Amino acid sequence: MEEFQKISNPNDRKRLKKLHDGFNLPEGMSIIIRTNAISAEDEDIIADLHI
Repeated sequence: MEEFQKISNPNDRKRLKKLHDGFNLPEGMSIIIRTNAISAEDEDIIADLHI
């Protein structure tokens, strides 16, 4: 069984949550932002979503 890490830094969690909320996903669609996104630039995360 895999162990999952949580993002413990509140500032990182807030930044990624704000980014996630800005995607305006269609009803029934969701995304997972993984812990390695902490070190990624917002623009890179957005670009990955548009692939």
